[in-house]
Amino acid sequence: MGIEQSFEKYLKGIDGVNRVEVDSYGTVSTENVTTKSITGQNVTLTIDYRLQKVAEDSLIKVINQIKVGTPTMKKHEDASAGSVVVLDTVTGEVLAMVSYPSFDINSFVDGINYKDWNALNNSSLTPMVNRSISGIYSPGSTYKMLVGLAGLTTGKITPTEKINDPGIYPYGHNPKCWIYEMYGRTHGYVNISEAIKVSCNSFFYEVGRRVGISEIVTYAKLFGLGEKTGIEIAGEKKGQIAGDNYKGDWYLGETLSAAIGQSYNSYTPIQLANYISTIANGGRLNKLTVIKSVEDSEKDSVSLDELNKYAAEFTGVNFESRNLNLSQENINAVKLGMLYVTNDRGGTSYNTFKDLGIEVAGKTGTAEVSSGSANGIFVGFAPYDKPKIAIIAIIEHGGEGTYTANVVRPIMDEYFKIEKQDKLNTKKQNVIENGITF
Repeated sequence: MGIEQSFEKYLKGIDGVNRVEVDSYGTVSTENVTTKSITGQNVTLTIDYRLQKVAEDSLIKVINQIKVGTPTMKKHEDASAGSVVVLDTVTGEVLAMVSYPSFDINSFVDGINYKDWNALNNSSLTPMVNRSISGIYSPGSTYKMLVGLAGLTTGKITPTEKINDPGIYPYGHNPKCWIYEMYGRTHGYVNISEAIKVSCNSFFYEVGRRVGISEIVTYAKLFGLGEKTGIEIAGEKKGQIAGDNYKGDWYLGETLSAAIGQSYNSYTPIQLANYISTIANGGRLNKLTVIKSVEDSEKDSVSLDELNKYAAEFTGVNFESRNLNLSQENINAVKLGMLYVTNDRGGTSYNTFKDLGIEVAGKTGTAEVSSGSANGIFVGFAPYDKPKIAIIAIIEHGGEGTYTANVVRPIMDEYFKIEKQDKLNTKKQNVIENGITF
């Protein structure tokens, strides 16, 4: 599975052939090497094992906390599974990728027994599915930044325009803003940044109505949603964009639902991570990769062009990085809203990140599902001023995105600890090798 499957061509090497002549007693008379064996190459991943470990541990810990309920989380006993993806916002490298629950691949080495195979294969939690690339999830309110950018770019709203939240939206099926439904009050007049901060449904209903479903679909495609990323692992799903190629009648109410990330919107975690990374880096949609290098025993590297060609052949996807040419003023208005989420009182993740010491920008999402508790989603990037990493965490039946944010905080913390330590190690190495002083 995974890279061991997709890069078997490079890992396996080439068998050699020894031609041996023996007499009737089995005594070797001559021996000739007719084909020299070639050692398999080394495939180095972009995954940072330290970050991967923290991401795995953090996801499992928060799922267990949600199951039993802690002083800061409501109890959702059906919280059971999830995914985390961490990306480098500059290079598109995957720094960590977690799918839970998983399984021990060592149990297959000598042949798995019938009982264990049945337990894995028939589990309702599907531990053998890589949720990061094959899990399909509604994005919930994490979709609001995309709809906001569609509104800003098409000129249907401006960064400073304030739209009133009436509580009950007067168009379509008259949906209610979440704050009205829960507390009987409204968000009042808010602009795009403020609407992201408080996750105002009414604001994005209005933006969705003004923009229309066809433009929302256009911008979803622009950000790579509903499209395979071409990550070098088998089994990636493409998901679905609400309103794209819809065959029946499409009503305004469905546009309103789509505008807040519901309806038929369904995407993989890795797609959503790249969408957030694109916002973070100012509008460049990166080609994602989990491969750092492929080298032989002599340290000769396979060229990037060859690796890209091979990956495209293996996955059947020819994904290319592209600059979306978005207005930085519009991008900044959305990013500011994401900063408010984590740094301003009243932001939906303020309590999680308020004393981290690093400016994190983020967005919570809560996505209703057909049965059981809602899925909890959190997306974010850091540092705010010069983003380096983007993260998505999803917990199936996690209840609320606010809870899922707790998965991300330790990952952010670990990343910047690693960065600091790596810089220190490089500094020490320069001193040792070159006698450089600082």
